[in-house]
Amino acid sequence: MFLYHYPELWYDAATWHVNHPLGGGYVSAAHVFERANAALPGCAMLRYAAADVEEAAAYKCRSEGNEVEASERLKDAEAIFKALVGDGSETEDFQEDKEERALSWIMYMRFARRAMSVKASREVFMRARKWAECPWQVYVASARMEWECSREEKVARNIFENGLKKFMTLKEYVEAYVEFLLGIGDMVNGRTLYERALQETSNDQQVAQPLWDSFIQFEYRVGTIDAVLKLEERRRDALLASGAAPQSDALNNMALRYRFMGLWPATGVTREYMEAVLAGKVWSSLGAPPPAAPKATATDEDEKVESKPAGRGGSERDGRREGRDVGRAERREERREERRTPPRPAVSMAPKPTPPPPVVVPLPGPNEPLKQLPPALGKFIVALPQKAVEGNLPPVDLVIDVLMQTDLSHEVLMRVYEEENRPEAPPERGPPPLQQGFPEMHPGGQG
Repeated sequence: MFLYHYPELWYDAATWHVNHPLGGGYVSAAHVFERANAALPGCAMLRYAAADVEEAAAYKCRSEGNEVEASERLKDAEAIFKALVGDGSETEDFQEDKEERALSWIMYMRFARRAMSVKASREVFMRARKWAECPWQVYVASARMEWECSREEKVARNIFENGLKKFMTLKEYVEAYVEFLLGIGDMVNGRTLYERALQETSNDQQVAQPLWDSFIQFEYRVGTIDAVLKLEERRRDALLASGAAPQSDALNNMALRYRFMGLWPATGVTREYMEAVLAGKVWSSLGAPPPAAPKATATDEDEKVESKPAGRGGSERDGRREGRDVGRAERREERREERRTPPRPAVSMAPKPTPPPPVVVPLPGPNEPLKQLPPALGKFIVALPQKAVEGNLPPVDLVIDVLMQTDLSHEVLMRVYEEENRPEAPPERGPPPLQQGFPEMHPGGQG
């Protein structure tokens, strides 16, 4: 019952129907995904998987020459995506999230290109553009699809340029466009793109700083060292003019130059220091805490008292002070001796327990019980037949339905437990039975 809400279990069940000889094929797999949608209405990836099943069934029908059935299957798959994204304005409840809906548009475009045509995929993108909150990822996905699948450079460039109207100052979108330009060998327009973006953000250096950093990385990647130095100077002047310059500009420049895809130009403590400073954190809070001042011990206190200057007074006062000093010295010596000599443990006459034998973990073998379970349970699992052996299968759907309809609350379970464990009532006692073998006694003494 608890596995009812795990998406991977539903996916495995549908895959079993498609791939296993005893499975029900694509029809049963589609039925499993329908039930999965009812169990997990907020899990969009199960809807995508259901569309993939319909698409795979359509290809199978097409390979068998059944174009009518293939067309129906593709319509069912497209209906799933339409239900996710709506008609451009309305969506289902769980698709109100902006990111989820954007991902559904991207999956819809990919499906349309694979199953229908390039034209159909472009029509889906045009519908997605009408969405007022359409994010930059949809533009990037469509442009990359045009270039990677069809080598339509002009179409891809037009899509990127259209997206610049909304995302000119967004570093992630600019970097995606620059990667496309580098892929086609257009480094000149890559530099021009950064200049255009920086021009748009000239009044807001907080937004411009990520673009400056990305521009420096681009120049260090494809330009000359002279161009990099000049660009770093421009960046420093622009950020200083707006008061947004980082405190560790030199460290930031080195990280921009020499870091690549998670590889850092330092290791150990130096890398930790760089990560902390570049993230705007205080390095001392990440390292070891400063050493605390040592606490004064009794010996130190005695020494302090001993080092105090003697006050004025007669010989009697000096004698008393001398006696106290001697007593303190003796007590101090006793405490030092106690510290040097650890206390002896109490001697016990009880026999020492035998130490347990060392635990030896042998290498796992094919017939050994599992080490992570109790031995009895491990042996039982090892004795089970292989998974290839098929046995009688219970009606799983019926079992789940019965479990879902059964009241398994704590009160009901306790009531059933009490009824099953209720002690039986003792039998009713009557008069004792007559003993056999003895004659009845009658008045008069005769039997």
